Amino acid sequence: MAVTLFIEMLIHSSVEPERRTCPSVFKAFSELGLARDGGQLHGRILKLGLQFDVYICNSLVYMYVNCGCFGETFELFRDGEDMDVVAWNSMILSLSKFGKIDYARNLLDEMPLRSCVSGTI
Repeated sequence: MAVTLFIEMLIHSSVEPERRTCPSVFKAFSELGLARDGGQLHGRILKLGLQFDVYICNSLVYMYVNCGCFGETFELFRDGEDMDVVAWNSMILSLSKFGKIDYARNLLDEMPLRSCVSGTI
């Protein structure tokens, strides 16, 4: 219901989403498996210039990877110069979840910020 209302707002209103709204919507798209709809919102994010917001980047990574859209995820992840530990963890966890253990391990080895716990896995 909330996602439908959000889409209706985008279509029939001049109101643009703000940066605090988008992560919640991307999470909803992720839970519903609506990567295509999330991709359309991603396009709008690019037009609005919000693609460098850390919360939006993390929610995009989360959405794409949880929908199994690894191509989009890796593209977004590699383009984001300043991905934080949340984005790295989302990638590693989701790759593991989908059985891509070698990719997850390689990404863990590349991770710039690791604790003593993550460094010993």
